[in-house]
Amino acid sequence: MNLTLRQMRAFSVVARTASFTLAARQLNLTQSAVSMLVQQLEDELGLKLFDRSRHAVTLTEGGQQLLPLARRMLDDLRQIEEGASDLRLLKSGVLRVVAPQLMACTWVAGVLARFEQAHPTVGLR
Repeated sequence: MNLTLRQMRAFSVVARTASFTLAARQLNLTQSAVSMLVQQLEDELGLKLFDRSRHAVTLTEGGQQLLPLARRMLDDLRQIEEGASDLRLLKSGVLRVVAPQLMACTWVAGVLARFEQAHPTVGLR
């Protein structure tokens, strides 16, 4: 499975706004790009996340169950980004990172690798 952060953000914003058009504006993307990201996520998951009609977008039962998990993951990643931002000025120290296993294996690993290269005197745990 190859889920992306862009897909998760698109899913979360479409769910919040109940609109692909409004989500596209908030994400600074085209409506078709947002639709494509959500479709890719649905394909990866093998699960329909939204019921779409001409005038409405509503979460399916599966979408309702996955939305809190996606939001928590996005919040966790935002906290990691904020923590790294706060530590950019550090010359030395220790950064302790806790993340769900899926995030640790995918997005967090890349962020921490770049952080470690930029800040070799800051230990990572």
